[in-house]
Amino acid sequence: MPTIPEAIQIALAHHQAGRFEQAEQIYRQILKADPRHPGALHLLGLIASQVGRHELAVQLISQAIRQDGAQAVFHANLGEAYRGLGRLDEAKTCYQQALRIKPDLAEANNNLGTILQAQGQLADAIACYSRAIASKPRYADAHNNLGTAYHDLGQWDAAVDSYRRAAESEPRYAKAHYNLGIALVAQDKLDEAAAAFRKAVDVDSGYAEAHYSLALILQKREQWPEAKAAFQQTLRIRPAFAEAYSSLGAVYQAQGCLADALECYQQSLRIQPDYPEAHYNWGTLLKDQKRFDEALVKYRRAIELKPGFAEAHCNMGAALQEMGRSDEAVAAYQEALRLEPNFVLAHNNLGNVYQAQGESDLALACYEQALRIDPRHGETLNNLGLLLQEQGEGAETDNPLSAPRHQQGRLAKALACFEKSLQLLPDFPEAHYNRALIYLSQGRFLQGWPEFEWRLKCKGYPVRTFSQPVWDGSSFVGRTLLVHAEQGFGDTLHFARYLSLVRQRGGKVVFL
Repeated sequence: MPTIPEAIQIALAHHQAGRFEQAEQIYRQILKADPRHPGALHLLGLIASQVGRHELAVQLISQAIRQDGAQAVFHANLGEAYRGLGRLDEAKTCYQQALRIKPDLAEANNNLGTILQAQGQLADAIACYSRAIASKPRYADAHNNLGTAYHDLGQWDAAVDSYRRAAESEPRYAKAHYNLGIALVAQDKLDEAAAAFRKAVDVDSGYAEAHYSLALILQKREQWPEAKAAFQQTLRIRPAFAEAYSSLGAVYQAQGCLADALECYQQSLRIQPDYPEAHYNWGTLLKDQKRFDEALVKYRRAIELKPGFAEAHCNMGAALQEMGRSDEAVAAYQEALRLEPNFVLAHNNLGNVYQAQGESDLALACYEQALRIDPRHGETLNNLGLLLQEQGEGAETDNPLSAPRHQQGRLAKALACFEKSLQLLPDFPEAHYNRALIYLSQGRFLQGWPEFEWRLKCKGYPVRTFSQPVWDGSSFVGRTLLVHAEQGFGDTLHFARYLSLVRQRGGKVVFL
């Protein structure tokens, strides 16, 4: 028959191996022999706490403390039981008592820190986590918690450092990798963030939030197939994830799969009817389909649910602008900018409205403000160039090269804007087209005509489609070439004189 100390050691071995039932039987046998044995009472209470029976844990560990109140770990584990019951003030008192007895008890410092952080006492929480790490340098949970405190303060460098230390201390700590990814996203370090999220799902393949966060990065990079697969994996793990359905819908929409996008938005709202982003995304789908009145209903619902939703105000402005309701569009963009003063797209779009209204100075101010915020915003550079181009061509003579110097200067600045826009967005049709117009106005035909072909890819440009291939300028002897009018009567009459030259290149010419 083992002695009580020997029985405690046997029970502890079962306990530490997760064999709670065998450990509990031995602790109870000890208490039959010695009902006031503090160690057995404490360890039996600890098992109760570990299996979620927190009320029983409080009773048992409190009895242990009445027998031996000098054990710091008793007070610390009583705090855990109280925390399990949501009684945070009592838990805090227990941790503080444990630390009066043993100031370097790492677990008590860490756990006290979590309560102080939950109560908004971030400086005190950071101090607790730091003491825990000083006592136990590879304490991964304390490093991770320290990172969350810095995260709450917006101190991203410190947060990243803490999360990295947590992951280094415990490489299979999926939460630390995930938190590291979130902090790196806040720093716009998307490559590193994606690597952190991938590490999190390597450690825990069922980590839905990590799959979702990785998918958002892939979506932002317009890696549509990869983003779609990541969102779908998220939903296999968590089928009732409204945010993932809404984001998956946006991917389908970007790929032109509008029916699938609509189904995703509807499913998102079936799960969470008041999810503002799903209403907003549905609104963008309706706007792209030119169903502007319906889009406005969705945007207004999104704003009702989320009054500070700057993107919804901005997109509502875009819908109103396309409906010809310019004054309302201006108000929507201004509200978006009130909510988010550095919203580049809203500055750009507001400039577009002013430009359409003939308010060139106001438009110029909007474009310049957008470029102060983001000098690499290609769309704004194009719009600024277009404004300068219009101002430079406004009073020109038939020969643009004889135009006043200030007009030529504006055209040069406009051309510089288009060229910078194309450095950032090489396939931006509007910038190519606008650059073509300047080249052609300057008689630079060899540069201008190839650029002018981009007009066919510009948004809203009327394009006639034929099953036959486009003529490449080569001989078409023995074949038929259709030449058709594309723009106004003036252009048609002007260029009809070249039909005789076309006939010299080949066979039959049909002019429509």
